[in-house]
Amino acid sequence: MAGQHAAGRFDIHLEMLQALQEIRLRLEEGLRRNEELPTTLMRMHQNPLGTVMADAGRQMEKEEPTAEFWFLIFRNLSGLDEEDKSRISGFLAEYAKGGRLLRAAELTEMGHYLDRKVKRVQEEKSGCGRLYRNLGVMLGLAAAIMLI
Repeated sequence: MAGQHAAGRFDIHLEMLQALQEIRLRLEEGLRRNEELPTTLMRMHQNPLGTVMADAGRQMEKEEPTAEFWFLIFRNLSGLDEEDKSRISGFLAEYAKGGRLLRAAELTEMGHYLDRKVKRVQEEKSGCGRLYRNLGVMLGLAAAIMLI
């Protein structure tokens, strides 16, 4: 039971990271089209994270998108750890205030971060799965020995 819960937690984390990768691709498309950031964000409604980003685009018309702004946007999202929220908030804050070259560089850096993070979470999920399988085998053996 605990193994399924842990695997589910890893799956949710992976889904959120993949949604962030999709957001990064959409930002890249907006950059190629020379769209303003709020306009690009307001077109994102494909997944729950896209809806959050669309809301952020509407809020950007009223306030400056600093790292704190982005951190508040991501604070209620389950599936992201504090490191993810902090790093993505920093990337998006730099993206929002930069010129075309800085924006492209931030998207590239964000892509590298997300790729590394997805790989790390997949490795952790695999390792956790092996741990719980081994634990299950050991508990089964212990139960069998107790019955004998």
